[in-house]
Amino acid sequence: MTRRLGCGHASSVARRLRGHGLALTLLVVVIALCVLWIDQPLAWAFRRHRFFFDDFAALITHAGDSRWALCASVSGWALGRVARQRLLTQEMCERARWLSLASGFVFVSVASSGLLVNLLKYLFGRARFNALMLHGEYGFYFFETGYDFSSFPSGHANTAIALAIALSCLWPRVRRLFLLAGVLLALSRVVVTAHYLSDALAGGLLGWWTTRLWWRWFIQRYPILGSGGPTGGAAATGQWVDGDAGGTVSSASSWPTSTASKPYSRPQNSQVTETLPCSRRMS
Repeated sequence: MTRRLGCGHASSVARRLRGHGLALTLLVVVIALCVLWIDQPLAWAFRRHRFFFDDFAALITHAGDSRWALCASVSGWALGRVARQRLLTQEMCERARWLSLASGFVFVSVASSGLLVNLLKYLFGRARFNALMLHGEYGFYFFETGYDFSSFPSGHANTAIALAIALSCLWPRVRRLFLLAGVLLALSRVVVTAHYLSDALAGGLLGWWTTRLWWRWFIQRYPILGSGGPTGGAAATGQWVDGDAGGTVSSASSWPTSTASKPYSRPQNSQVTETLPCSRRMS
């Protein structure tokens, strides 16, 4: 029975990998087609004509700046670390630990994908749309530096998709909302002609890929992340995790039932333990 189950899991993993490989290949082909035939006419259309969603795109586009996500995740990590030193029940300590781990996951996902994007920007040196308008320059000028040659891939689109995937892993109940917001932010860069469509697609692809890799790493080492924190998440809602990478989590209760809901009680032979931070009591 065990051998049969192992073979079934292996075949399931193989099918998922083939599916991901096919999707990745198709997206790369789409990006190439955009570079050749779609990017220029689409960018000129957005520049020459006004659409009803232009103002909305201009309003939300800067939300894709990675500084917002990085600052928020650092704050969440620090808050969780400090809270673990102050809270007096195991349940509250576990929630604080989840917050710090989740914030760390978001930070490394956004930061690492952003670093990769900056490296690729320098490598490809793609001319921005402004360079096309002012100087007629279109295409890739490899290893060219400067803002006008840093179009591919889009950093804002990368951040938007990386953040959306990270939050979807942490709170799968509302993953559709996160993914919709991420896609809208990524496409807003195309609408305001800050990037070509292929730039946004490539940035989003990198954000998706790096975040899924980090989620695989985090969930294997810190299964508590699958609990979804105070509101319940993957473990409570059917696990939107990387099953192909061993990233499954238990579908049991979100928090330990043996002690999580019980307040800390003072031992009979101690008069001071009750006031100690939980991190010291539990060590």
